[in-house]
Amino acid sequence: MAIARSLERKIEQLVEGVGARLFGGGVDVLEVASRVVREADLNITYDAVGPVAPNHFDVHVSGGDTSSSSRLNEVVEEAARENGWRLKGPADVVIIVDKSVTSGSVAVESSIVPGHRPAWGYLESVRDQRRIPVRMNRALVGRSRAADVVLADLEVSRGQAILWTEQGAVWLYDIGSANGTAVNGRRISDATRVNDGDLLRFGTAEFQLRIT
Repeated sequence: MAIARSLERKIEQLVEGVGARLFGGGVDVLEVASRVVREADLNITYDAVGPVAPNHFDVHVSGGDTSSSSRLNEVVEEAARENGWRLKGPADVVIIVDKSVTSGSVAVESSIVPGHRPAWGYLESVRDQRRIPVRMNRALVGRSRAADVVLADLEVSRGQAILWTEQGAVWLYDIGSANGTAVNGRRISDATRVNDGDLLRFGTAEFQLRIT
C-alpha cells in the first residue's frame, strides 16, 4: 500500500513533536506509524457495510521509549477516517520492547478487538428530540436492533442506509430501502456528501445531523 500524500501529511502532523528516534536502531515514530497503517490496509476484511480494518496492533521493537502509543492510536483513527474503514473498537497500538527483534527493524501484528467507540456524530430527531449517537464509521442506520444506529420507527427499513467518514467528508448512502433516504428534502440514490446541520430523512423519520 502506498499511503496517499494527504494522509501522509496528516500522519506527520500527528507525530510532530515526538522524539525523532525513540525505538533504537534508527527507527523513528513516522516509520512506525506508516508501518502500522500499512499493516491495517493489508488486513482489511469486508462485511455488509464495507471495509473493516484491525484496530489492535502489537508493535515489536528492539528497544526505546514506548510512550508514543497514544499518538499512534490517533494515526490509526485518522487513517480509518481518511480511508472509510470501519473499526470495531477503539484504536489500540501497544509498543513491545522485544530483544528478539533486529535493531533497526519493526514487527507489527494486528487483530480486531471489539469495544466501545466514542461518538463522532449524532442524529437529533426533529419529532421528539431524541439524540442518537453515531459511533462506528460505516455505521448501518436502520430499524433492526442489529443496526449500529437504531431508529425505532416503523417507516424506517431494518437496514436503511450507511453513514460514514472518508477523505475529510461525511457520506450517506441508501442501501435500497423501501421508503427511501433524503438529504435536505432531496431523495438520494448514490453516495451523497452531508454536512453538520443537514436534515436527513429515513422513510418519514427526520433527523438533523450533528458532527462532533
